[in-house]
Amino acid sequence: MLSDFGLRPGTAIYLGAILVGGILLLMRALFWLRVTQTQRTERLQQRRYLEAIKTSSPLEDSTATAKARGLESIDKHTTVTRRVVVPLVIGLMAILAALPFLGQLPAALLSVMVAAVTVFLGMAARPTVENAFAGLALAWSKQINIGDTVMLDELYGTVEDITVTHTTLRVWDWRRYVVPNSRMMQSNVINYSLNDRYLWACIEFWVAHDSDLDLVEQLALEAPIGSTNFVPHEGPSFWLMDIKETGIQCWLAAWADTPSSAWNLKHDMRRALLAAFRKHGIKTHGYRLEPSGGSPPLLETEARKPAEGDKPA
Repeated sequence: MLSDFGLRPGTAIYLGAILVGGILLLMRALFWLRVTQTQRTERLQQRRYLEAIKTSSPLEDSTATAKARGLESIDKHTTVTRRVVVPLVIGLMAILAALPFLGQLPAALLSVMVAAVTVFLGMAARPTVENAFAGLALAWSKQINIGDTVMLDELYGTVEDITVTHTTLRVWDWRRYVVPNSRMMQSNVINYSLNDRYLWACIEFWVAHDSDLDLVEQLALEAPIGSTNFVPHEGPSFWLMDIKETGIQCWLAAWADTPSSAWNLKHDMRRALLAAFRKHGIKTHGYRLEPSGGSPPLLETEARKPAEGDKPA
C-alpha cells in the first residue's frame, strides 16, 4: 500500500511522527497563548495606577483609558502572535517532512533554493524576523508586561503597548517612545512593577564636615513622615555613605506603595530636608571649606552686602 505512493515504511513512520508532533506543538502553543492572555489581562486589571508619575491627566479617566488600551493591545498581541506561531509551526513541519525527499532534487536547484532563502532572511527580512522572535521571547519570559513602570536606559515611564515587533513606552512627560523588541531584549531594563508594587524611595544628599551628624540623622528620619506618599511599613532609614573633600555623603530611604508615589516621595523628602537644614543652619555642601592659606570664599549674596556706614548710591 505504501509502495503505491512511493513511500517506504520508515519514511511513512517519520512523516506520521512529524504530523503528530506538529499537531501537539501547535496545540501547546495555542494553549500557552490563551494562558498568557488571561494572566496579562488579570495583571492589568489589578493595577491601581498606570502612570509613572501621578498627574491630573487631560483625559477624563486616564487609568481607565490606559487599561482599555492595554486590554486591546493584549488581545491584538495575542492575535498577531497566533498568526506568526501557526505558520511558523506549519512551515517547520513542512521543512522536516521534505527532508527525506531533498535527495531526489538536483544539487544545483537545491543550492539555489538554499541561497535564495538565506539571502532573503539575512538581508530583506532580518530586522522583522529579529524583532518578531524578540517579541515572542518577551511574551515567553513575562518579565515586561503592559502597565509596568520601567527604566530603559534614561527613559522612565510605563509600558503602554507590546506588539510582535515593538514596544511602546509612555515616558513620565507623556511622550511615546516606540522601541524595537530586539532593543528591549538587549538593554538593561529596570522593572519597578515586576514582583510587587512596593518601592524603597532613596535620595542622596551632602552635608558639610562641621555638621552635627546626630541632628542631621534626626531631621532626615523626620523628613518622610509628613508626606502623604510615605507608607509606614517600617521607619525611614539613614546611612552615612562616604566622606570626601566637599562634604559627607548621606542616604535617606523610605517606603512607597507605587512607583509614582516613590517619585513624589523623593520630592517631598528633598523639600523637607532643605527646609529643616535652613532652619537649623546645616550647610548642605562644603562651600565654606577654607583653601590652604586663604579665607573662606564669600557667597554671591555676601559679596553684594554693603558694609556698615556705607550710604546707598
